[in-house]
Amino acid sequence: MNSNGAVKKYAVIEEAFRANIDNPIVRVDLATEQTPPDALKERLNSTGADLIFAIGSSAYQWAYRNAQQPVVFSSVLNWRRQRLRDDAYGIANELPLGMPLSMFRYLFPELKSVGVLYSETFHKEWVAEATAAAADVHIELVGAKIDSSSDIGDALSKLLPRVDALWLISDPIVLDNEQAATELFKQCDARRKPVFAYDDVYMKLGAVLAITADSSTMGIQAAKLAEDVLSASNTIAERVESPAGSSITLNLGRLQHYSITLNRQALGSVNRVIE
Repeated sequence: MNSNGAVKKYAVIEEAFRANIDNPIVRVDLATEQTPPDALKERLNSTGADLIFAIGSSAYQWAYRNAQQPVVFSSVLNWRRQRLRDDAYGIANELPLGMPLSMFRYLFPELKSVGVLYSETFHKEWVAEATAAAADVHIELVGAKIDSSSDIGDALSKLLPRVDALWLISDPIVLDNEQAATELFKQCDARRKPVFAYDDVYMKLGAVLAITADSSTMGIQAAKLAEDVLSASNTIAERVESPAGSSITLNLGRLQHYSITLNRQALGSVNRVIE
């Protein structure tokens, strides 16, 4: 069950999942599905499906309310704030916190502080964990809480003078709309603060660095997890696994605009360099 098959990341995950599982598949795209919820539930049950793979938050929420089968999910934003059924398993949307933070330190060894805009609704616990993980690699994480995207301007004016860079995370209140994202990058550029993003789609807005969970690997992980759920003989060590693969993009051209020192010996760890 795909929340929206037109979303590239969701489509890549679905393709990898289908290529790595032998079971027959019934596909539902909620973005185009016209069947009423009760009828869709009845239709899925009539197929004899043993499990539902839900891609995206909308698909998982549908499955949480309606599925009679176990559920495996991926690409669910901040899954810790979702209500998990006892028979729900998944692949987290976010990389383990230590991974991007360690890469920040490796690429930019003189980096001392990183700012992050967040909403308490979605990322209160995440910020607490990230603060501790940042300290482990000798980076100070400075958080600025906002209640709506209209608060971005004021929050950045107070936050940016205190930090060396901004870490853009997948928060639906911070990134409420395209205008909010554009304003964020405009203000960071005006104050000569580089942006580290969670997806390379933000490179076109001016991000210097993007560290992204690999979508294809997530689909492969989900297929293996689904097989384990369906097999009574396999023990599941973790109900929700961290993404196993990542991709790193660095924009050297943009980096020249900022007073941040790059460890060029670390370029071998970068998957794509934009000159």
